[in-house]
Amino acid sequence: MLTQAPRRPLGVSIIAILDIIAGIIALLGGIFGFLGLGLAGEHLPKIIDAVAGIALVFAIILGLAALIVGWGLWTLRRWAYWTTIVLEVLTIIDHLLGWASHHIGTLSLIADIIIPVIIVVYLLADRNVREAFRV
Repeated sequence: MLTQAPRRPLGVSIIAILDIIAGIIALLGGIFGFLGLGLAGEHLPKIIDAVAGIALVFAIILGLAALIVGWGLWTLRRWAYWTTIVLEVLTIIDHLLGWASHHIGTLSLIADIIIPVIIVVYLLADRNVREAFRV
């Protein structure tokens, strides 16, 4: 008897596509940033050049990670499901800590955590999503 591959829920498809788009934007931003640093050449102080280079490498790494997680969600990989939950919870904690230390206001906090909260609740509460990822 053949078992049918689980169908990807629409919400998972949307999250995967958004991850892939974010990954592409981060990669392009990192690449173009390095091109900009190259064009600026000797006109930038060395410390700014070094810090910008580190930030751009970090952007490229995050872009690659977003592409990998987006692909994992698209192909219903269990590790991508859990990685997304962990990253969204860390995002929520980061914004809550920023709010607690008075770096962001209450309205900004609500705006910044609403999407991560929706994603976590959706992934954990929707039976179809848990079945698709077999969790």
